[in-house]
Amino acid sequence: MRKEQNIIFKFIITLLLIFLFSGRSLAADVKLLTNQEYFPLLQDKIRTAREEIVVSMYLFRTTENERNLSTRLREDLISAASRGVKVSVLLEKGKRERKGSSLNEDNRHTAAILTRGGVKVYFDKPDVTTHTKLVVIDNRFVFIGSHNFSDSALGRNNEASVMVDSPEMAGKAASFIKGIR
Repeated sequence: MRKEQNIIFKFIITLLLIFLFSGRSLAADVKLLTNQEYFPLLQDKIRTAREEIVVSMYLFRTTENERNLSTRLREDLISAASRGVKVSVLLEKGKRERKGSSLNEDNRHTAAILTRGGVKVYFDKPDVTTHTKLVVIDNRFVFIGSHNFSDSALGRNNEASVMVDSPEMAGKAASFIKGIR
């Protein structure tokens, strides 16, 4: 887990440095979100979204417990879709279930509920792993980092992500996600 967080953090920093030193202006506000700082800010941005939410998530594990944080995000995405926001979610679909892993089952369960709630759900190709944890809101806000959509990642784990307020980066991130589906 710690190795994965280091890789993701280095990836995020590399992306930011590329933008900063590419000779192009990156008018962006970047906020580091560690551990439990991520959930309330993401939830607020989803709840106030007006146009579009694009999600690419490796794991989206929800339950029927309304206190479960990922379940609350699932319901917020459905609520956004019901108020006219265009919501799409791309999920990982592994070739086969690994022993002790419930990834495919969890993602299929959440996808079925999201679809019934009016959210467009896509799965990646089973022969390619889509390990992203990326959310783009209203072509402006980008959330990227190590947080999966699971109760443990959102409420207990040591995780690190960033929120970038940049229409330019949001456009590139949304195009990346849409290119996978």
